[in-house]
This record gives sequence, structure tokens and C-alpha cells, in this order.
Amino acid sequence: MVRVKHKPSVAVSRIDMGTALPSLVAGETSVPLGKGHGDGPSPVELLASALAGCMALSLRYVIDRGHLAPYIRGVDVTVTAHKAEDLPSRVARMDVVVTLDADVEQEAADLLLAEAEKVCTVSNTLHGAGALVVEARAEIKS
Repeated sequence: MVRVKHKPSVAVSRIDMGTALPSLVAGETSVPLGKGHGDGPSPVELLASALAGCMALSLRYVIDRGHLAPYIRGVDVTVTAHKAEDLPSRVARMDVVVTLDADVEQEAADLLLAEAEKVCTVSNTLHGAGALVVEARAEIKS
């Protein structure tokens, strides 16, 4: 059984008016944001990175739970985000490719991926499992 954590995750994007681009602060890490042209990851790249990271962690969980680590030497998760061609601006599709360096059959690899997808919080959110509420409000600092 999977335990559900109820601790919220917090990320803050800050704009220092003396710099050209904002930075993202998540936990103890600060990452300069960019436009995806070598100046830092874009928000869409961060979304793709979140899905790739979550799928990798979920695969590791499933591999460990199934005692499969001796058969798997490595896992690469590649996510390609495709923006919609019409408005409003949004991601229309995200392709996830999992490459296993492993001594397993294709059927076992497919099962691993399906199980990992079931426990991946980001994948479940993007698939619409549950209601996603986005609330925007302005707070004025004095």
C-alpha cells in the first residue's frame, strides 16, 4: 500500500527588478528561470523535468518494491513537451520515453512503467486524477 503524504510542496518564483529574468525557489534550491535558450530552464521545461523526475523516482520505488534492482542497471526518462499550436498558450502533449538498461523482457518493462505511472504524483495530476485547483491572488508587500 502506498502512503499518501499530506505535506504541501511550495515553490516560489521571484523577480528581482534589477535582473532580467525571475528565479524559482523550491525548498533550499534556487534556479534561475529563462526562456529555454541557454539562459536557464523555461517554466515548460521545468514542467517536463517535474514529470521526468517523478517518473524516475516512481520507477525506482516500483523496482525496489519488486526486488528487481539486480536486473536493472539504469533508467533514463525523457519527457518532450509539445506546445499547442492554437491559443491559449499551453502544453498539448507530453511524450514520456523510458529507456531501461536491464535484463528484463518487454512485457516486464511495460508492467514496470504502468506501475510507476500509477504512483507518480505529477503524472496523476497531469492526467486529471482529482480536481486541480489553481487560485491566483495578489498580495501587496508594504
